[in-house]
Amino acid sequence: MARGNGAAPTPINEEIAIERELPCKLTNDELRMRGDAMAEAEIAVDLLKDERRAVNKKILAQTDARNRLAHVIESELEPRMVVCKWIPSFEENAYRLVRQDTGEVVEQRPMSAADRQGSLPIDADADRDADRDADPDDDAGDDAGDDPDELAADTPRPRRRTTTTTTKLKPLAKANDKRRSRKSPPSHKSSKGRKSKQLDA
Repeated sequence: MARGNGAAPTPINEEIAIERELPCKLTNDELRMRGDAMAEAEIAVDLLKDERRAVNKKILAQTDARNRLAHVIESELEPRMVVCKWIPSFEENAYRLVRQDTGEVVEQRPMSAADRQGSLPIDADADRDADRDADPDDDAGDDAGDDPDELAADTPRPRRRTTTTTTKLKPLAKANDKRRSRKSPPSHKSSKGRKSKQLDA
């Protein structure tokens, strides 16, 4: 008999049947069916967990984007790619990295000995050109591919040294001429000419 808070008990009607949830012994078929249902529920839980991970990642990504935009709006600044150049300052013995849009110095470093001599390796193409100019083997390699006939025509031929022999032969020839002029007797023609001139006289 049920009793309420001072309420009168409800009369029992023996002709009315009521139902209550009470433990009941399962059969083998019911046990097998409950096992299959539990496996399906486990698979569903795993799928939902995977979906939850994916959703959590999306939530985190959107949260980061929201925070970044909030910082940009608050500071009124946004990171961007800006062209910069290294500018030497010999008075301060330093190099400054200056942005080209506003002229603001974003970085500064001290000069080295090579920097003070004006050989700072900033441009890779300029370094390669300097190395090519400083290497004499490159010019030699270029000349190696020229035509040998053209090279032979361009190269001056050595002169024969005949001046020494000619200078030595000239005084010898003059000495021989003098000796011959001394030893040679007067010709017959000259003597006959003298005799004819005497007879005419």
